[in-house]
Amino acid sequence: MPVCQNCGKEWTWKQTVKTLFKLKCPHCGANQYESASSRRRGSLVGLTPLVLLGSVN
Repeated sequence: MPVCQNCGKEWTWKQTVKTLFKLKCPHCGANQYESASSRRRGSLVGLTPLVLLGSVN
């Protein structure tokens, strides 16, 4: 689970899903930024279904 870079508190799964697009700490309200590795993982997850669907045809 993510940990706030400002206050150091860990987010629950529910808090993570809730703040997925705005990336604000639910505890202190500080803006959070996605890491490069997290962006890569997210793009792979998003592209996988497209590749699988493209190979079916």
